[in-house]
Amino acid sequence: MSKLRKLSEKDKIDNTYLILYSTGLIAISLIILQDFISTGVSDIPIFISLIAFSIALPLLVGAVILYRVQVEYGYHSYSVRYVIAVVTSVLGLFCALIGIDATFWHISWIAGIVFLVVTIVTFLIFGSAMPPYEEVERLKREEAEREKAVE
Repeated sequence: MSKLRKLSEKDKIDNTYLILYSTGLIAISLIILQDFISTGVSDIPIFISLIAFSIALPLLVGAVILYRVQVEYGYHSYSVRYVIAVVTSVLGLFCALIGIDATFWHISWIAGIVFLVVTIVTFLIFGSAMPPYEEVERLKREEAEREKAVE
């Protein structure tokens, strides 16, 4: 039996960002797939992209539903199934990125490499530049206490 755990503010923010990322990747995937439906599978990069999107779309839609319900109710189920759901949502994100990269590779292998390298560098740069949540919360509390003291 799974236990319910109340979501912290950080969890709610993280889930909201995951919803945003997932829906953006779903939209991009559907736009690219629309073109593939009319052109068909003509080479290996399109085939890889098609397979990656066919894996990513259901996983990303499931992630959006799961994270939206969690944000709405403020709780999540802490169980092995929840851990599996989180892992599959990350798999969906990576498969969507693989599908997008394979699409670039179809257009030009140089563009595919550039997209891959820039994506990795972007994750590293922006991931390291994110302020620690605990530090931001501490600063917010201190600011609120200063404002209370002024009143």
